[in-house]
Amino acid sequence: MGWGNVLATQSRLDDSFKLHVKCSEHYKRSVGNPHHRTGDGCAKASNHSARTGDGPTALVLLDQALEIFNLETYPRPGASRAHYKNGNVMKQIDQQEEAKKEMGTAFDIFNSFVPSEDRAGSIDEVDDEDFDHWIMFWSR
Repeated sequence: MGWGNVLATQSRLDDSFKLHVKCSEHYKRSVGNPHHRTGDGCAKASNHSARTGDGPTALVLLDQALEIFNLETYPRPGASRAHYKNGNVMKQIDQQEEAKKEMGTAFDIFNSFVPSEDRAGSIDEVDDEDFDHWIMFWSR
């Protein structure tokens, strides 16, 4: 997953996409569908779908990630980021009411685990980097 992130920062987005999908498929085969690493892979692959305008695929991948993250109690950072990304995709495809709900959920989860000095007053005060900061580096 990390190498795919490096490729993305080098603007090699197609290569990054292929590697993130490959990682996601590998996690499904090796650690199983309900594992948080599989959720990380789904969330990362959804970025590429959203970037290319394939909102429906991005939403399916984010729904898979959220289903996985909701099975476990510890990946709150991953769940908050997935809700945030889900909200952004929903905005992109003009599902404003659903987007607002997802952003609210992301915000509530985010503020539940960050230290009090890092809490945001509203969802408009946070962005991708704020959510990524709390994700283990290899899952960003």
